[in-house]
Amino acid sequence: MTTTHEGETKEERKRRRQQKRERKEQRELKRKRRREERSSVDGGESTSNATATPNLPTPSSVHQTQQSQFQTQSQSQLQEEWNKEHTSSQSSFQRKTAIMLVSLVPASLGNVKSAIQRSIRTLLLRFSDSLGGVLLAFDNIHVKEKDDSSKNIGGHGSCGIILGELPHIHFRVQVDVLLFCPNVGRSLTGIVNEVFPSHVGILVHSYFNAMVSADHLREAGFQFDRNVNEWKDKENQKILFGNTLQFIVEKLHESNGIISLEVSDPSIPDIILK
Repeated sequence: MTTTHEGETKEERKRRRQQKRERKEQRELKRKRRREERSSVDGGESTSNATATPNLPTPSSVHQTQQSQFQTQSQSQLQEEWNKEHTSSQSSFQRKTAIMLVSLVPASLGNVKSAIQRSIRTLLLRFSDSLGGVLLAFDNIHVKEKDDSSKNIGGHGSCGIILGELPHIHFRVQVDVLLFCPNVGRSLTGIVNEVFPSHVGILVHSYFNAMVSADHLREAGFQFDRNVNEWKDKENQKILFGNTLQFIVEKLHESNGIISLEVSDPSIPDIILK
């Protein structure tokens, strides 16, 4: 059946084009929703009060074996690592309660709890300016009401708002988060995973990449021995693959949520030397 538009007015033509654009946008939203659902099925679901662990992003500089090792790290191990550091004022881990704005498409309203969890899960292991660090885990999700009282998303009263004619429903969510915050000037330790004349590569907490340049290594008293391809100082202390190295964060680089660190003042911890 052929539809013609002869004799239509300017307003009718404008309305027809607008309806065509809206149908196209709806198709795009449905395709995006299906992709998200497939991704969430691959990554698995978590309960509302359990800490979530996602399918990890793949930074090009992390070896496949290292990534696999981090993926299989249990939540109890992550908690234990945080417990070791959190008592210090210089801890790189922070726990706090954050307020986030989560936008859902209308198709998500069948299960708001699951949809909000999936939306927050996409931020895991990615740097967020608003949170001030890399999101490692989250729990205790609550939707904030207009009177600023919070209600668990599993109960009654959770609601969102619609702005203008846009289809998304916006929820103001309160959530407890665990963050990795490698602020400039903070002291960290990591495992050496690359040794080159130009720099030494370091892996922090089995996932985050750091690099100390040759200039900073020389300033710290290390020299590169090309005969054996290793850095060592006057006391013959060597920076070897797999060793622990202590350093100070000098710069933080971020690309698509994945961070890397430039560090200075490298040293071999005393516990390693004993």
